[in-house]
Amino acid sequence: MWNLLKEHVARYTIDEVVNITGTPRAQYENVCEIIGSTSKKNKVATFLYALGWTQHSKGAQNIRSMAWCN
Repeated sequence: MWNLLKEHVARYTIDEVVNITGTPRAQYENVCEIIGSTSKKNKVATFLYALGWTQHSKGAQNIRSMAWCN
């Protein structure tokens, strides 16, 4: 599974991502540096995808609790 993911994302070079997203190259590289800096034993990045959380019957409580976790 991991090799399949690596194969899929290999096509997205910095130039390709900048072209697709319209993000300035320097800004994209800065974000990559920040994310890359979290690859340490005592440090890790967390990404939360919130689409749909607010539509839940307890959506507001979910958002508050997820924000608290960070």
